[in-house]
Amino acid sequence: MSNRSVNRDGTDPKLNIRFSVPQRINVTQPTTSSPLHMPVSRSARKPLVRTKIKLDPGHSALDWHSLTSDPENYHSKFISLQLIQGLLDDPIFQRDNSKFPPSQLRAQLLLQKIPLYKMMPPLRINREIVNRHCQGEDEFWCVINGKVYDISGYLKFHPGGPKILLRHRDSDDLITLFNKYHQWVNYEKLLQVCFIGLVCE
Repeated sequence: MSNRSVNRDGTDPKLNIRFSVPQRINVTQPTTSSPLHMPVSRSARKPLVRTKIKLDPGHSALDWHSLTSDPENYHSKFISLQLIQGLLDDPIFQRDNSKFPPSQLRAQLLLQKIPLYKMMPPLRINREIVNRHCQGEDEFWCVINGKVYDISGYLKFHPGGPKILLRHRDSDDLITLFNKYHQWVNYEKLLQVCFIGLVCE
């Protein structure tokens, strides 16, 4: 007869192995200042408050895309031939764009009707001319990252409404507002048909 002891239920005590309950490990955040190791708590994030503006019918982002995709709309809704004629007659513009032969420039812009955003190299627009054309909702030129845009036709399509842009029309550069509210927006593509040229002093 075997001398081995057995449990009351008849099982071998050597096979009855019990594991200890794993202890919870408290992991503390590293004290390093690296942004990779510093999770931002939700309470620390400051939400950006944006006022919803009800746009007029026919002024959605989809409407803007449809409008700007049709080449027939360029001179009738964005950059008029009259505006281009005024630029070509301006002595300041002529001085800043003297590398272009005047007759060639007139032929390209008025006869061939080449859009300004397709001009290579881009035209140079003096800041004095920009300020002259920054009068309000009917004529609103602005500078974004050194590029001149006539956004008069875009104002009513702006998701934040035209008032916030008009309020800052005297600003030297509107890129601060773009970066604050929607820095992910590709404004160069969005405002391509509004492009006039590069700003110069």
